[in-house]
Amino acid sequence: MQFAISRNILGHLILFTLLLPDLSKAQSGNYRFTHFDIEDGLSQNTVTDILHDSEGYIWFGTQEGLNRFDGYEFRHYKHQKDDSTSISDNYVWSMIEDADGNLWMCTRNGINLFNKKTVSFTTFSFYKASTLGNVKRIDNLVWITAYDGEVFRIDPSTITSESSKELNDYLFITINKEYGFPFSILDHSTLGKVVYTHTGIVFFSDEDQQFIPLGFENLPLRNQGSMIIEGKNGELLIGTNQGIFILNKATNTLELYSDHLSPSLIRSLAFGPRGNLWVATNTGITILDMETREPVTFSPLGENTETLSDEVLHEIYKDRNNHMWVSAENKGVFKYQPEQDRFKFLNRNSGLNSSLVWSIQQINDNEYWIGTNEGITIVRLKDGLKFTSRTFAPASIESIRQLNINDIKTERINSIFVDEQDNRWIGTHGKGLLLLDKNNTLLKIFSFEEGAVHANQITSITPFNNEYWITTFDGIFVIDSNHNLEGRFEKTDPITNYFFSGFKDSKENIWIGSNIGFFRYNSSSDSLTHFTYNPDAEQSPGFYFVNNIIKAKGDDEKFWLGTFGGGLDLFNSETITYQNFDEEQGLANNVVSTLELDKNENVWLGTNRGLSRFNATTKTFSNFDNRNGIIFNESAINASYQNNEGELFFGTADGLVIFHPDSIPFTAPISKPTLTNFFINYNETQLRPDEKNTIDIFPQDKVLSFEFASLNTKKPHQTVYEFMIEGIDDRWNETSSTRRTATYSTLPYGENIFKVRAKNLFGDVSEITSITLKVHRPFWLTWWFLGLVSALILFVFLFIMRAFYKHRMNVKLRKLEVAEKLHEERERISRDLHDTVGSQITHIISSLDNITYQKNLTNTERAKLEDLSDFARTTMQFLRETIWVINKDIISITEFADRISDYCDKIADLEGIFISVKSSSEGSYLIHPITSMNLLRIIQEGITNSIKHTEASIIQVVISENDREISLKISDNGSGFDLSEKKGHHGIKNMKARAQEFKGAFNIESSESGTSIIVTVPKLN
Repeated sequence: MQFAISRNILGHLILFTLLLPDLSKAQSGNYRFTHFDIEDGLSQNTVTDILHDSEGYIWFGTQEGLNRFDGYEFRHYKHQKDDSTSISDNYVWSMIEDADGNLWMCTRNGINLFNKKTVSFTTFSFYKASTLGNVKRIDNLVWITAYDGEVFRIDPSTITSESSKELNDYLFITINKEYGFPFSILDHSTLGKVVYTHTGIVFFSDEDQQFIPLGFENLPLRNQGSMIIEGKNGELLIGTNQGIFILNKATNTLELYSDHLSPSLIRSLAFGPRGNLWVATNTGITILDMETREPVTFSPLGENTETLSDEVLHEIYKDRNNHMWVSAENKGVFKYQPEQDRFKFLNRNSGLNSSLVWSIQQINDNEYWIGTNEGITIVRLKDGLKFTSRTFAPASIESIRQLNINDIKTERINSIFVDEQDNRWIGTHGKGLLLLDKNNTLLKIFSFEEGAVHANQITSITPFNNEYWITTFDGIFVIDSNHNLEGRFEKTDPITNYFFSGFKDSKENIWIGSNIGFFRYNSSSDSLTHFTYNPDAEQSPGFYFVNNIIKAKGDDEKFWLGTFGGGLDLFNSETITYQNFDEEQGLANNVVSTLELDKNENVWLGTNRGLSRFNATTKTFSNFDNRNGIIFNESAINASYQNNEGELFFGTADGLVIFHPDSIPFTAPISKPTLTNFFINYNETQLRPDEKNTIDIFPQDKVLSFEFASLNTKKPHQTVYEFMIEGIDDRWNETSSTRRTATYSTLPYGENIFKVRAKNLFGDVSEITSITLKVHRPFWLTWWFLGLVSALILFVFLFIMRAFYKHRMNVKLRKLEVAEKLHEERERISRDLHDTVGSQITHIISSLDNITYQKNLTNTERAKLEDLSDFARTTMQFLRETIWVINKDIISITEFADRISDYCDKIADLEGIFISVKSSSEGSYLIHPITSMNLLRIIQEGITNSIKHTEASIIQVVISENDREISLKISDNGSGFDLSEKKGHHGIKNMKARAQEFKGAFNIESSESGTSIIVTVPKLN
């Protein structure tokens, strides 16, 4: 029978029934295998050798290269013509791991040493490759047999990195041709190094350094074989083409181990997880009991099962996890995991009427009734045995037969119940309710409401107050203690008639699950309470459909509710509150088909995705599916049962799952993750950390990705992984077993520690695997480059500063030269002005004064002469001021104020008015000579205007300064003038023009109470 389980990367879950012709001696049962072939990633379907290394990888030698398996994916190593570090040939015959973790293998083209750290092969082609046979590790040496009589002994510690070796580099020992050609070598606990040849057995004498025969006279000569192993008591077992032989220590002869094996070449021998001997032959596989030496042979049931029954097998291998691997010719490999046998099962191939199981009931200590889609199967156990007593459930069964009642032989059986009188109640899915006595005689058939099909689809049978409450898909019916139908329970009719189950509590209540919530009926008060799903309510069941209701142990007020879409609810009937547990809390699936509470108060849930165990104390789920041994993931509705011994039964669409909850662990060892692949910028890169477990990351390495796997984990696909980088992630990042990848980009410079850990379905966390990522700065950010650039910048800066200062000095010198020439020129001009223009004006003034004093002048003439004399004196004054300015390179504000004060004193004396000059400046500010001249002219013009036009008697000149400018204010107490008149005001225009020359501001205000002029001068930088 082929199971409806989808194929994934792990392959097919294949089941094999192991039966003997004599059932009284057989250990019959169902061995379940996971199948791997090229569709799952193998490079080729003929696997010649298998090895489980110290890291946890499974290695497969094939005819198309070496394969590494991490529990999820295969990685291939094949010969590359242009790569001398690749494997020398793709055909791998045998392999071992040395003490350093490197692999040695015999290929069609020589011996290869594979260094896993450097991911490189070293080829030793010193011998005819076609004669190489078996390779073993003994005393930390590599021993290799050759079919022409040679045995090579190599010390891995002497190997260098060269790609080829000479013959004399190794110790080789020749077996006398009389002793035959070697097939395999064994390190026996007492005999030492034993070699099986085609004519006998020889052992290696360490003292004589040669092989010596063990004289077994009765060993058939020229037997073709390939395998010799040691039994648990030191027995020497030899596989030949005529069976298995065992060394009789008493007689020193070889005897045939078992006469149950058909003549066939025995290719491989290995002891299984329960101590049985697994035998691979040219015609399939046989498992022998070491005590009885009797076999259990395969009876093929599923896809590819014929391979293990009648095909050529190459290798049987037990790994360190106690898993068995079997390779078949052109069929890939098969993996057997004994822990899956904790979940037993029965189906049609075990003798059930149908594999679709709907109900289970224990009739007595040894008898069980199983309701299927095609009637009832009666299973009787052997005396003193339970279903879980043996490795496989069929081994505990004495007989299986069908309940011989014609009415239900092909009918679906939804429920079975045994009352106190040992009567059997059988609920069908269309033919109503059947009542049988303890002798299985049909007493009565209850057909509810003729013509109402759904009323005869029985979902549960519940004893309640000396009555039997029958739930159907069309109402609830009550039968009295005398087996008379009382009628329909009508209180629920207005609400719904679709019911799943019934449950009686200790307080005279019956609880009923339906498609719109659930009900509680109290017989004492004759009251019905409806509890319905309300998605908007704070307190509500998880979903409309409530399939199951069971009491929570230790509390009469609390109940577990299984919903068909909302997960699991813990209901408190006193407070009317719900606590919901669904997929977000770890439940396998929110569609809960059935519930059971084991004796340890754990809730077991049958869902659409396997079984879930809920620990009510820790509030955690553990999930189990076909990868754990569940025959089929989808549970049937209400198809569960717990017997008197505490065994649990769950019906599925492909058989009955049976187990004892105590055999299902709450914890399991989980191995430390291994970094299986490393990618830089999405390109695969060899991960080669240094002795400090550090890898260097360079500036061009923008995106880093790690792949990881927990190699020795027994259930890799139920493992989740958590990873982080210290200082970047503030919490662990979780990823599933299907991704197993962590990707980072733009890491900070310096050392970053990447960490990863694994977590199994029980919540156990592994040790942390870590690696340091040393992120190097780009060269332009390194200290030496920054120092070099800094030095260069400093040099350039100093060079520029030197050039700048040199230029500035030259400019300054040129300015000094120009200033000196200007100064000389100003002195020359001032002397010329003083000596020529000044003396001429002085002469004019003197001449005018002399003429004025003549007596024959008229008053008009005298007045004109006086005006000319005054003009000449004013011109002389302007000339002196000009010469004063010309003689100055710069003028301080104090000096300027003094000059203004002198000028104002003269005008005041001349005009007979009061003029005051005030300066609040500290005197440190300097004024350019041209600016001082313009300011002086503005002051002169302002004072002149005040005297001539406003008849002012008091004039004030105030000089002040701040951080940005100098302010000059001229104010008087005159009558003012009209600024809006268009005519005149040429003096004001001149004053504004002068202020603009030094980029100052000019403002004038005039009124009847006086005139005010304010001039601001920007300070020199």
